[in-house]
Amino acid sequence: MTTALARRFLVDVSEDNQNWVPLRGIDDLDPSVSPTTQDANDYDSDGWGSKEITLQEWSLDIKALRKVNAGKMDPGQELCRKREGKFGDDARIYARWYDRNGNDEAYSGRGIVTWKRSKTGVTDLEEIQVTISGDGPRLEIDNPVNSATTPTIVSILPAGAAVGDLVQITGSGFSGATDVDFGGTAATSFTVASDALVVAAVPTTGKQAVTVTSASGASNAVDYEAGAANPSEPATVTVGSVTLTPETVSVEAGKTADVAIAFSPENATDTTISINDAVDTSIATATLSGATITVTGVAAGSTTISGTVGDKEFSLTVTVTATA
Repeated sequence: MTTALARRFLVDVSEDNQNWVPLRGIDDLDPSVSPTTQDANDYDSDGWGSKEITLQEWSLDIKALRKVNAGKMDPGQELCRKREGKFGDDARIYARWYDRNGNDEAYSGRGIVTWKRSKTGVTDLEEIQVTISGDGPRLEIDNPVNSATTPTIVSILPAGAAVGDLVQITGSGFSGATDVDFGGTAATSFTVASDALVVAAVPTTGKQAVTVTSASGASNAVDYEAGAANPSEPATVTVGSVTLTPETVSVEAGKTADVAIAFSPENATDTTISINDAVDTSIATATLSGATITVTGVAAGSTTISGTVGDKEFSLTVTVTATA
């Protein structure tokens, strides 16, 4: 004869008593029933006390480590947390707890949720304490382990979703799903929306056989072809500086001089070069070819030629001397 383990129980929670989500991370579970009794003493008890149970109250005390999957908190724990600070039906949840080995010990009920953090020290693992105080009867149920059906996948949509995108897996038997697998790679994250729907994030590209696994086994495999990851927008690199060689031009009237344009960084996104003609075209004119400005002297005097490389402005001072 062996000794039963305290961790043999599983707990599921539900908003509608139909679609169940496992509550994970449990490290302590204390289900209890507290009877209220009244004295039933009478002359016929021959001096012995007698009592009758007039009320039954049940509760489920759960301690659990906070669980995170791909940056998202455990869905079962989140269903409980969202009842915190609420009133009426919004404060209540359905719960069922049962022997994971399929033994007869299995119960369900609806109750009011109390949520609190139970470990908050700097060296602690985050732990929460959930108390579900019964609102109505605690029912004996058929153990879900024995009655659960193996998941069945019917469809996966949309087709060709990229890595990281969400797909909807429809079928049946998804309640309590523990794993969604894409050809040997676990889904980045998944949520059991109902017994007929699982929403999962695509973890890898290419054609993969997708399965959903629960306590009752793995589903049929359905091929799904995922697309490549969505490309990110390229970063914009702006021109930081413009260098003119030479920095100023001195040219005789009727003659030309070339000025080279350079810029940094070389990987700038927009490197379009444009120039304006000289401020005073009676003194000089300018033409652009590639990254070279050709200045032509017209008459003695000074003027300025301006331009841009991308969004970066530059200016060139031109002095024209009389022909010798």
